[in-house]
Amino acid sequence: MSLFQDFDLESSTNCASDSVEIFDGPTAQTQSIGTYCGTGLPSVRTSKSGQLYIVFKSNSFVEGRGFQAYFQKNASCGGQLTDSSGTITSPGYPNGYSEDLTCAWSLEGTTNGNITLRLTDLSLEITDNCLYDFLDVYDGTCICSPRILHLCNNTSNVTVTTQGNMYILFKSDESVASRGFSATYEITETTNDCPEWTYGLGCSLCSCIRDSSASCDAQTES
Repeated sequence: MSLFQDFDLESSTNCASDSVEIFDGPTAQTQSIGTYCGTGLPSVRTSKSGQLYIVFKSNSFVEGRGFQAYFQKNASCGGQLTDSSGTITSPGYPNGYSEDLTCAWSLEGTTNGNITLRLTDLSLEITDNCLYDFLDVYDGTCICSPRILHLCNNTSNVTVTTQGNMYILFKSDESVASRGFSATYEITETTNDCPEWTYGLGCSLCSCIRDSSASCDAQTES
């Protein structure tokens, strides 16, 4: 994955004068995945072959500042999260994620525990029905579980809570990319050790009543 931090080249039609061209492979005979000039920062580029070949060209006329970029090998993307709290971000955040990504995070709590996800920043490619780049959150262990969030718009300060497990899926297509997302999560435990006259947090009715079923029924009706 390559990410440009500074970019200032002579602008020209089809980048015929000064340019930076990136190839997906070890030589310029492999597939070109982008040619850039001007002053706009190029988008993040990811190699499917595991190698990148970069060619910089300039003519003898207008000069610019040049460019600065860095590369990242095997960017972390998804996984099983075991800490009780932490931060989840898309690869490259906040400088932009790459194209054609599929990242999945799995969070596991206890049966009566809660998992809270707080989305602090989200900037993805905006499309109708979130067809291209999107962030999904599922109440369970996989995409077969009920989906409780499906986002692709620019938003922040979204909070969602599940009980037991949470599955987070981030996908991007092969074209437009944006800043990405950042979120924090927290796994908390609930307790069933409650007084006889109350229900426990996260308990089904009567499960925390240490009395007869008659008392439970009376409590339920009041």
